[in-house]
Amino acid sequence: MPPQPLLKICPAAGISFTPESVIQRPEVAAWIGQCIACWGWVETQTSRLFTHLLDLNVEDGMELYNSFVGASLKENGIKILARSKLPRRSFELIEALLKVINSHQKTRDKISHWYWGISDQIPDGLVLIDPKQILIRAARIRDIEERGERPTASDYRYPVDLIRVYRVQDLQVDAKSFIELAQLINKCARLCFKMESQQLSQLHDELSSDGRLAERLNPLHSIASPSKRARHEQTRK
Repeated sequence: MPPQPLLKICPAAGISFTPESVIQRPEVAAWIGQCIACWGWVETQTSRLFTHLLDLNVEDGMELYNSFVGASLKENGIKILARSKLPRRSFELIEALLKVINSHQKTRDKISHWYWGISDQIPDGLVLIDPKQILIRAARIRDIEERGERPTASDYRYPVDLIRVYRVQDLQVDAKSFIELAQLINKCARLCFKMESQQLSQLHDELSSDGRLAERLNPLHSIASPSKRARHEQTRK
């Protein structure tokens, strides 16, 4: 669940960004930690998918996967292996899955890497801002001072439209979505297993009907049943 814009909640709120901000809202802090812990399950299941595609033992596969620095290298590794080893429809599902993971990764990265702040006007939540805005403000103030001028109160303010408010319920939704994503990755990993064509076709249909994957597949494959796909193909002719 996206955090709410400060601009809509309390645009005139006084904000303090300090390393101690989080511990002043212990319930919110607990759910920040829960989100980070849940993302660990996502990463574990993603690395498991990689080892299945690579067809190495788990230990060697994990070592190779963890040697990739950065999420994009890991994503490309999975995509290349899936394209070379799986049937086209299975590959398209894996490709859609990677897009889902990438979307959730952006949420997780904000929770883990953005800067948390606090406001007396928001007693049940914390605020969040991209760290680059901290650096931009510092550079702006330095430029003003180097010109021999005195920064005003507005120079010290952060752009209100770029500050987000996170409450417990927002983080609870994110934690739940991370757990569900890990379960989806685990299910998609079955595409790497040897199975009868009927079983594979059934798995394809189950995954294609999952809304998270369906919206990232092409229109034909986002239709769940084979009969519907056939009718859809007829309408295109």
